[in-house]
Amino acid sequence: MALLNFGGFEHGDMSEANSTTGTLTLDEGAPLGIGTVRSGNYALRVDLFPGTGTYYVGSYSAAGQKGNLSRTAETWYIFHIRFERLPAADSIIASVATSAGAIVASVNVDAAGLLTGVWATTSATAATLVTNVWYEVEMRVTSNLTSAVRVDGATEQTFTAANATQGGLQFGTETASNYAVLVDEWGIDDTAFIT
Repeated sequence: MALLNFGGFEHGDMSEANSTTGTLTLDEGAPLGIGTVRSGNYALRVDLFPGTGTYYVGSYSAAGQKGNLSRTAETWYIFHIRFERLPAADSIIASVATSAGAIVASVNVDAAGLLTGVWATTSATAATLVTNVWYEVEMRVTSNLTSAVRVDGATEQTFTAANATQGGLQFGTETASNYAVLVDEWGIDDTAFIT
């Protein structure tokens, strides 16, 4: 197992990101769902009214330089989300993107809280989310092949990812959307879901 990258916003700033767009903030709070963080001291807040905002992370080189994953092979992603306001319409919450920002696979949530994996095809509903609850979301992405999404370790729901090189994990969206979500504790692995 090779962990490619992980984070939890504990620097208290946006320095873990390869890039950010729009207005994103970090929340401080008590852990374990009591406040606005899952653990530690900080969580990323993506609050769109409507608007856009993205936080993109790739990998690090052996020399510690930020870079991109440059993968087409199966790659596993994990992150935790907590909605304060569900989307007004079907919206991208998180995605695997190329280094240029094109979407390879995405996690979408609609106004009813239905979470799906999307790109060339759309999965069945992986879960129905409600506000003010932390969820663990996992994606298994293989470029141009069957990929999957699951929530809180439940059954994987499959879809097909785009035929493009995976550059990194991106939270938020570049499409005008209306939702408020907190993101905490994320990871990327090249062998299996991170436990």
